[in-house]
Amino acid sequence: LDTGAVGVGLYAFFNRLLIPLGLHHALNQVFWFDVAGINDLADFWSGQGVLGVSGQYMTGFFPVMMFGLPAAALAMYHTAKPERKKAVGGLMLASALSAFLTGVTEPLEFSFMFLAPGLYALHALLTGLTAGVMAYLPVRAGFNFSAGLVDYVLSFKSPMALNPLWILWIGLITALVYYLVFRFTIQFFRLRTPGREEENPETPSGKESLETLKGKEHRMTLPGNENQETLPGNENQETLPGREKDNRDSKSAKNTTTRKSKNSDNYREVAVLLIQGLGGKENIAELDNCISRLRIVLRQDEAVDDTILRSAAIAGIIRPGKNTIQLIVGPKVQFLAKEMKNLLNT
Repeated sequence: LDTGAVGVGLYAFFNRLLIPLGLHHALNQVFWFDVAGINDLADFWSGQGVLGVSGQYMTGFFPVMMFGLPAAALAMYHTAKPERKKAVGGLMLASALSAFLTGVTEPLEFSFMFLAPGLYALHALLTGLTAGVMAYLPVRAGFNFSAGLVDYVLSFKSPMALNPLWILWIGLITALVYYLVFRFTIQFFRLRTPGREEENPETPSGKESLETLKGKEHRMTLPGNENQETLPGNENQETLPGREKDNRDSKSAKNTTTRKSKNSDNYREVAVLLIQGLGGKENIAELDNCISRLRIVLRQDEAVDDTILRSAAIAGIIRPGKNTIQLIVGPKVQFLAKEMKNLLNT
């Protein structure tokens, strides 16, 4: 079944448009596998398809994911408020690299999907147009995972690959179009993309929220600190007789641990914030993760504090149903999930 360039463009458009609902997976089944006789993915890699046809439902995603979306990230960085550029730059860089290298675009797309839904619809339209043009041109490439650099290089080995190097110069044109369209649209319509949100003076920063969580009556005790004797605010208290050696040993161990687990501490701080924002340990019934999201089953939706969750610099929040929530984190989600599980089990 060959739907032509128009059909490919419509498929790619709805593929992006259905991502917020998670229904794009069902759509992919129809075009990538043998549900309706298309079987684009298997035909491309097995070499049993038709040269110039097989791979057409995958090819158009390469210019968008490897070039277009990273350019959109650059546009959002350039249009962010000066005081927010440092924070936004880190998020955009990590998300852009994820899209370019692996084709994982959720962290980047969810960063503006709900802040500027019109801009996301425009992104879906650009994806559809790009895919339609690629289907019309004599270019074919495919993927097993997603349209990132890794799968792009691997697709050269397929007998169904056709002029895959064209994707590079087409990708540069796509990047230019995405950058100009995103920058103009954001500035002209004054969209609240990352780094352009209105400041809320009552919203605590991540550091302030963490200090609130670590102090006072709602403080969470981190692993290894269960038996600490120094209460918040008493750090300078006098050392009791006979405790000097213990304190020296404790400081030495602490310094060693700090040097060895600096990255782990950063994940732990974010994990502490997220657990507080989710209503505390007692409100989390189940915690799991996929390649870019934390998937949580809650006991009570009402206990969730979105302000605290956003202060942890996550890319997005999704609520698929009652008492369920998904947090868009990015490719390092597994490390954060591990820290959260450690805290939940203590």
